[in-house]
Amino acid sequence: MVLSRLNVITKLRVYRFTRLSNTSYHSPALPRSSTTSVMSNYIVTFKDGVSKDEIQKFKDEVTSEGGEIGHTYDGLISGFSAKIQPQTLQAFQQQASISDSVIETIEPDSTVTIQ
Repeated sequence: MVLSRLNVITKLRVYRFTRLSNTSYHSPALPRSSTTSVMSNYIVTFKDGVSKDEIQKFKDEVTSEGGEIGHTYDGLISGFSAKIQPQTLQAFQQQASISDSVIETIEPDSTVTIQ
C-alpha cells in the first residue's frame, strides 16, 4: 500500500490522539495573554533529504527555549512533535517561509476524526 505524506500525517495525528487522549493540552486557537507564555503542540516536518543532525538542531532549539519534544518521526516523513513556545514557533514559521527552507510544514497537533 502506498501512502501519501498527508495520509501519513493524518494517521500520526490519530495515533497521537489515541496515545495522548488522557493528556490535556492547549489549542492553538485559544487567545493568549501578552504576559503569559502558552506552549502549544505542533508537528514539524522536514523536506526529503534533510539530515538527522539538521533536524536535531531544531529539536535542540525547542528544548533550549523551554519546549518539550514529544515524538520523533523518521520513517515516511522526517520530523517531530513538540510543545513549542510562541517565540520558537514564530522563528520556525519565518524559517519555513524562506524558499530554500528545510522545513516542509508546521501544523497544530490536533484531534482528527474520520466518519
